Parts: sequence; structure tokens; C-alpha cells
Amino acid sequence: MDKGKIIEINHETQNIKVSFKPYVTFVFNDFKQKYKVGDIVKCKICNSTNIFIFARIEDTNIDGVIHSSELSWNPEESLMLFKELQEKKKTHIEAKITDIIEEKNHVTLSIKRLTP
Repeated sequence: MDKGKIIEINHETQNIKVSFKPYVTFVFNDFKQKYKVGDIVKCKICNSTNIFIFARIEDTNIDGVIHSSELSWNPEESLMLFKELQEKKKTHIEAKITDIIEEKNHVTLSIKRLTP
């Protein structure tokens, strides 16, 4: 992100405090106008932790989160796919938006919910 709001300038210490919250809120509001729960989106894997995959939703600055249990209906397959996606950052995938939490500017995604 390269946009923020200067909230304090201290000339004595030469420090500037910047808040990115107004920019994030603006971007998230734009996202909510374009997408809704149930929409299928194209994403690019950008990061992972031990239980989450983070994916940048195409044409936005929003990262959605995919829990390891949301990769496949089969637990063993879910684990294999999780390990595979962890190693393949920048891989493009499709996922379904399962929740948009406005208060936290948070989007959850699922791959397994693309299939019955």
C-alpha cells in the first residue's frame, strides 16, 4: 500500500505517524460493491501460515484467507493440496467467497465449496 493519512508530525523528533486505515476502508468498501458472498473469484497465492493460505483477489488490493480445511471435502486431499499450495506462491486459483466481515475488512474464501 502506498496511500495513507498523516495523523501526526513531530518536527522536534522528525517523526511522522501515518495511518493506512482510511485507505484500507476505502478499498474494502469498493470491494464490497463489486463482490458478494457466493461469488467465485480468481486469486493469486501470496502467503501462507501453518493453517492458512492468503490469496490476493484479482483486480483488487484485498487478500482473502483460506483455512486449510476449506481446500477439499476429503481431509487427506486437503492436507496434500495445502502443502502443494504453500510451495507454489504466485499460483493462480479460483475460490468462492464464503464470508465478508465488514468490521474487520476480512474476506474468507473456500476452494472446496466450488464442488458439491
